[in-house]
Amino acid sequence: MRQEPPASRRIDLSDLDLGLIKLLESEPRSTQSGLAAKLGISRPTVGAVMQKLVDSRVIRTVCLADHVALGYTDSVVFGISTAPGRMLRVAEGVASLSPIHYVTLCAGPFDIMAWGLFKSSGEILEFLAGGLGRVRGMSRIETVMCQEVKISPALLSADEGYRPCTRQVSLDQLDMAIIGTLQRDSSQTAADLAAKLKTSKPTILRRMRRLHDEGVIRLVTMVDPRALGYKLVVSTGLKVAPDRINDVAEAVGNHRSVHSVALCTGRYDVLAWMTFRDRPEMMDVLNGQLGQIRGIRSMETVTSLKIVKASFMYVNWQGELWESLKKE
Repeated sequence: MRQEPPASRRIDLSDLDLGLIKLLESEPRSTQSGLAAKLGISRPTVGAVMQKLVDSRVIRTVCLADHVALGYTDSVVFGISTAPGRMLRVAEGVASLSPIHYVTLCAGPFDIMAWGLFKSSGEILEFLAGGLGRVRGMSRIETVMCQEVKISPALLSADEGYRPCTRQVSLDQLDMAIIGTLQRDSSQTAADLAAKLKTSKPTILRRMRRLHDEGVIRLVTMVDPRALGYKLVVSTGLKVAPDRINDVAEAVGNHRSVHSVALCTGRYDVLAWMTFRDRPEMMDVLNGQLGQIRGIRSMETVTSLKIVKASFMYVNWQGELWESLKKE
């Protein structure tokens, strides 16, 4: 799935813009009438502001599909070092591989970091030998197995994030077709899906409701960090005292700068992804706030220079589909 490019620069946002974004982050399924009542403005004004934010690519309303529920039991981060002059070519080669959902060029202990999803350890072994192993120009690969603990896309709201499913969910052919079709073309409405999948619009809406209630999908409003002045994206790996791993992961995950955190095996015990406005803020958080968490033995930070691929498992809910769900 190809994503629309995010906002390329910071955009001047009014207090009303920020207030609406905050509400959408914490209450993404709110109707425009409900948002208008909370903001003390008219429904048409809410619609106009939302459309402006969407058109300027500040926000995207997406449906996050849980990978564990879909059968992807293994989440793996690959740290890659490259031969001189091969960094970009290797990154493009890695990004072309179907199990990989995120690739970034880095400054730090790795030249490239990539994140992929797999359904078994056998798939990982086959990928290392037959997929990743065929990309030329790599000098070293480290694998970090991750169990995701918390994801929080919110930047402004007090949303504490959520934990992905810990079990697979029984999904039939229609469920998978709905998710897959939306991933390929997220602009489709419930009526579009019904026609394409040869079923009825009420059936589509019932299935979407069930998938949401079972935790397979989650409606969120994603905000482009750069539109809010967040210029730095970093990954921080932590080595932690064995008896403090869970406590450290919880403490790190509760920090506002952290949008996801994982328990790991391999080079790190805990791996966190963070966004910052500038380097002084990054240093204050890493050295001051997170550095004071008891149990952290060492910290290694990788700064993202350029995101080459970021598909993840997002599904847009737009137009008629989103409006119909909000009215139910």
